[in-house]
Formats: sequence, structure tokens, C-alpha cells
Amino acid sequence: MRVAGQHADRVRAPVLLITATDDTSYRLPKAARWSAAYQRGKSVQLVELEGEDHWLSRPKTRLETLQALDAFLAEHLAK
Repeated sequence: MRVAGQHADRVRAPVLLITATDDTSYRLPKAARWSAAYQRGKSVQLVELEGEDHWLSRPKTRLETLQALDAFLAEHLAK
């Protein structure tokens, strides 16, 4: 995923970033940096899943993820 962070300025489409606060594979500060990089002139949404891990182990946050994705797609595919 290093490439995506390096080329954030090339992305023209809206971006949805989903991260988990207890993810040991991908830390929240990294997601915040990516969010800042993508925001330069673009639509960016960062969803932080409280108490979740990398694998979406909790049903509540799996649902939260799907709802965020559904809302994001509904908003941006309608345009």
C-alpha cells in the first residue's frame, strides 16, 4: 500500500478510508496521514472503527463498515 500513499495526488475519485483502532497490522496514525494526503482537493471520508481489529472480528463494526460503504457508494455513484 506504500504506492497509494506516494501517489495520493494522482487520485481524482472520492476516497473512503476505513481503519480500526485496535488494528495491529495498520495503525490509525498512518490512516490519518493518508486521509490528509488524499484530502488535497478531493472528497475523502475516514471511518474509524472503535475497538476493532484488522479482520473486522466484531459483528457491530462489520455492520458499521457495510453501512459506511453503502452510504459512500450511494452518494458518489449517483453523481
